[in-house]
Amino acid sequence: MDRADILKNMTLAGIILTVLSFTLYILKPNNSYIVMFAVGIALMVIGYVAGSRDEDRVTSELMHLRSLREDLGSPIISLDGPYAPYEDCGPIESLEDL
Repeated sequence: MDRADILKNMTLAGIILTVLSFTLYILKPNNSYIVMFAVGIALMVIGYVAGSRDEDRVTSELMHLRSLREDLGSPIISLDGPYAPYEDCGPIESLEDL
C-alpha cells in the first residue's frame, strides 16, 4: 500500500468516524462522541491536505518533465553533430503489398 492509498483511507476513515460519532451523539449525547467527531475531522483534514500536497508535487514534476521535453525540440538526438537526413536512401516498400 503506497502513500496515496494510505491518505485516501485516512480521509475515508475520518468521514466515517465523523458521521458515525455525529449520529451516535444525536441518539445518546456523550462527551466521547464529541472527541470522536473531532478526531474524525482531524483525520479528514490531514488526509486531504497531505493528498493535495502530493498531487501538487506530482503535477509540478510532470510540468518540469514536459518543459524538458519541449526544450529538446525534436525526438531525434544526434550525438555526433547536427542531424542531417540521408539523401541516397533506398526505396520505401510497403509490406502490405507483399
